[in-house]
Amino acid sequence: MNDLRRYPRVAVVRPVWIRTSSGVVVQARSTNLSQGGIAVAFEAPAEIGAILELSFNLVVRGRQVDFRVQGVARFNHLSSNGYIIGFQFVKLDDDVSESLREFVAHKRSMKD
Repeated sequence: MNDLRRYPRVAVVRPVWIRTSSGVVVQARSTNLSQGGIAVAFEAPAEIGAILELSFNLVVRGRQVDFRVQGVARFNHLSSNGYIIGFQFVKLDDDVSESLREFVAHKRSMKD
């Protein structure tokens, strides 16, 4: 089956902090990541279309990089422990986009 996604994704399990529309910060866990978005596991669904602030860190080129991005909730899938929520990143700065691209490319190269 062909993957029609715009950006390749990789499995990544990291803490993700989400600032809800009410301003409360909750911790979720990423399940996969691409240059264009992130999927997270959380106990409750997100409002589809909501734009939320997401914070997480990744090791890029041997150093920890902190990301603070906006993501729009695109889907909620019921899972065994709650929900998998898919976020599409909104208006990434070029350096953030490049760091995500490098991280994904490095993770994908480790599989080969």
